[in-house]
Amino acid sequence: MHDETITGTMTESNLGFAEEPYCYLDNLPYLPQHYIDDAVAISHSSYGYLPADRENRTPVYDQQCQFHFSKFITDATQHFGWVAATILKFDPNTVLDWHRDTPRQCALNFLIQEVDGMSHTFIREKIEGWNYNMREVRYTYGRPVLLNTSYEHTTYNFNPTKTRLVLSVTFMSFKYRVPVLYPEVKEYLLNYKTVDYN
Repeated sequence: MHDETITGTMTESNLGFAEEPYCYLDNLPYLPQHYIDDAVAISHSSYGYLPADRENRTPVYDQQCQFHFSKFITDATQHFGWVAATILKFDPNTVLDWHRDTPRQCALNFLIQEVDGMSHTFIREKIEGWNYNMREVRYTYGRPVLLNTSYEHTTYNFNPTKTRLVLSVTFMSFKYRVPVLYPEVKEYLLNYKTVDYN
């Protein structure tokens, strides 16, 4: 789905943002099915929520899914300081309103449960007044996308019965106790070599 429109890491349709809003990582493989099966099998009752003081309370599973123990996560942790994989759950007929992720500045995302093409993620940058530069981030099942979460973004799930799941990786630095910035993570990922993340 969407493969005809998302080849490459940046197209003219993404121009206009002060910084790159997202990147399709063509050098990395699709997420192996066993990681997806492990994540999808987690019971919905195991999910919690982001801290109560967060405006957007997305159901999340952060109890260390199988992908959290992959060589990919170990290598990234050694490079950056702290890296973790969580699962984000988007229930049927819901929207995660416009927001910026705090404190993280970027997220490596894999769509692991699709909802018949009825979910959409948008990212925007304010131009002036009520005007925004906006693009749709088109996910493909199992394919890695690096999202610049310092920009406002939103996700809609219009499916009336199916839940959308995204495996999301966060990168932080122990040295400075701050999130790693999008350009640093992108450079690392574009040079990372793997066939199956293990």
